[in-house]
Amino acid sequence: NALIKRESGENVDAGVSETYQLAHLTEVPLWKDAHHTMAGFLPTMAHKHGTSIVGEFTARNEGDYAHDIWKAASKGTSMYRGIFLAWYWHEDYRRKRKPEDRGLTREERDYRKKCARFGHEYPLTDATKVLKLKPRLAAIRLKRTILPDDLEVGYALSDEQLLWRRDMLHEMRGDLDRFESEFPMNPALAFRSGGRRLIPPSTMDKLDVEALNHPLLDKGRYTAHRGANGKSVRRYEVREDGEVFRYEAPIAGATYVIDADPSSGTGEDSSGAHVLKVEYQKITVVASFQDIVRPHEFAKILSRMGLHYRSDAVLDINGCVVGGDPAVIVVERNGFGEHVIYELDQTLKYRRIHRSDKRGKSDNWRYGSEFGIYITKANKTPIMQHLVQMAYEDRVVVPCPRTREELRSLIYIDGADPEKPGIGAPRALHDDLAMSFAEGVFVAAQKAAYKRLPVHVKVVPDLSGLERALQRSIRDL
Repeated sequence: NALIKRESGENVDAGVSETYQLAHLTEVPLWKDAHHTMAGFLPTMAHKHGTSIVGEFTARNEGDYAHDIWKAASKGTSMYRGIFLAWYWHEDYRRKRKPEDRGLTREERDYRKKCARFGHEYPLTDATKVLKLKPRLAAIRLKRTILPDDLEVGYALSDEQLLWRRDMLHEMRGDLDRFESEFPMNPALAFRSGGRRLIPPSTMDKLDVEALNHPLLDKGRYTAHRGANGKSVRRYEVREDGEVFRYEAPIAGATYVIDADPSSGTGEDSSGAHVLKVEYQKITVVASFQDIVRPHEFAKILSRMGLHYRSDAVLDINGCVVGGDPAVIVVERNGFGEHVIYELDQTLKYRRIHRSDKRGKSDNWRYGSEFGIYITKANKTPIMQHLVQMAYEDRVVVPCPRTREELRSLIYIDGADPEKPGIGAPRALHDDLAMSFAEGVFVAAQKAAYKRLPVHVKVVPDLSGLERALQRSIRDL
């Protein structure tokens, strides 16, 4: 007896309580919750010869379930085998030239060259019509993945294929990103162009390149204990399992701002924070934190980070950074932010918490505090667009890979009002670090250190001034 069953991707418990031998999964990235559905569905597959799972889908977003499966299959660490089908392999994706067709544009010629260089990433066969490799390479013989630089000549698109592409772009109103999403030339381009990206992939590529100049310094954890005189002694311990990633130690004379996105500390909801070094027209992430912690514990960590990275500090005779003021902490007030702000202000007595500039408002907790930054639909989009502009102008440096991964996944989420779309991560992904980073950059860009042009003045002793000071000293004596 055979059972054929059909389920919808909207049903997160699809396929449970049955045993299957053949499965066909369609458009996995569009499922309501692919992680949850597959976690319940995979155990129902029979463990015997002939069992097969086939999934076909259009790539959507980096970091989603389909992307994770694809990466594992590409590395050979999965039970699946990845097969990518480029659009130009299809014989129907061609159109014959008409007398009224104009010649190829510069953009089309550039696309042909790009496709010839980067169109393939996998062992080539006669079916791909790409056989010419650099003589020194034997990638196919060694059965390893072919990288883009291995190719001397890739797939040479014909004029008929470019004309078909022109027609498709005309139907899509010239939206190149949408074409790359629906008809990609390779997997990397397919995933990164999926969805309506907040930050363009080219801008994220620049952030990735800049991050290479800021390697990880160490990982660690902030601790505190009572000293001999009863005062709290704070310490940063280097640990391989630390939640804090440092890319630069505190330096003298720098201005620091800490952004913070609190969470409940339960489930998979994590809290995130960055230490931002503010310079003239440049904001750099020098440390980041991400972990599942309760609000009161998160407040302690923020306080220790702020006392570690002190603004306008100086060097003592031993070369240690001392003095200065604690870093300004920017806390998102939404949700559990009020709890974190209360702990910082009332319990820990932290004296440099960012607050909104609203005149006439009291800082007394009985009458409502304006500490922190409150995110609404009205100010969320401008704050995120400010981050996009800063990234485009190369004014932010993000060496933290956790933050860059979340930034790359941010998309526009269309709501009921098309004029005010939402911004966030795709379903089942996190955006805590990305959101807190945007809020921190928004506040840090208003600091004097960001706007003030550094002036290097050569100091020349004023002998007349020294003489007057000496006379006043003698008079005082």
